[in-house]
Amino acid sequence: MIGVQLYTFRDYMRTKRGLEHTLKRIAEIGYSNVELAGFGPVNPEEFSQILSRFELSVCSSHVPFDMLYEALEDVLEMHETVGCRNLVCPSIPRSYVNEEGFKEVAGILSDIAGVINREGFTLSYHNHADEFTKWNGKTGLEILSEYAPKLLFQLDTYWVQYGGASTIEWINRLQGRMISIHLKDMKVSLTSKGILHVNTYVGDGNLNWVNILQSSIESGIRYLIVEQEFYEISPFESTKRSLNHLKKILSELSPS
Repeated sequence: MIGVQLYTFRDYMRTKRGLEHTLKRIAEIGYSNVELAGFGPVNPEEFSQILSRFELSVCSSHVPFDMLYEALEDVLEMHETVGCRNLVCPSIPRSYVNEEGFKEVAGILSDIAGVINREGFTLSYHNHADEFTKWNGKTGLEILSEYAPKLLFQLDTYWVQYGGASTIEWINRLQGRMISIHLKDMKVSLTSKGILHVNTYVGDGNLNWVNILQSSIESGIRYLIVEQEFYEISPFESTKRSLNHLKKILSELSPS
């Protein structure tokens, strides 16, 4: 299933009216699944009602590390309300970005995953580029995957590439530990200050989407989630282009 991360539309959802308009347009574009990044200007009950109005489902939700650590019971209750069972830790505090910090985070998140698994929830970790820094020959992502056996992962294609790693290699390494993946492309622009790496809509950059999608299918990843952190055109237009490109490739890929 293809979904879209609502952080992409953050500038359009600052009011209830803006949220309603945004979700309506997302449904009109052709998405049926969304990934949350908070509830914006409404409470979970209101959010659930708006989702139902536009026949949208919540496939997963980004929940800050501090909330997972300090307010887990409230987090589960809120997400139960919107029918979301897949939680994602989107980042960790900078103080943990070191060898011992990643080991400590691994223990914390693995414990949280164990608790929420018993309640029917999952917990994944979403990478940026920091996780590909090496300490004593191991990247932060390798430390997390080794020291957090109950933790799942949500790779971000742009940030894997930015970190100098291979998305396809990591999909294969994490087989069985991924239920979703973030899809955004990378393009290179030449500026007066040198080469600039830009995240862009799927199909506008240099990533090999046929191989990425084929590997995702073979690995059993259920949710292909479009996201764009920065955009040069309207996020509605960019996510529409991403969706169309993904659908075209998926229609051409035969099940293995």
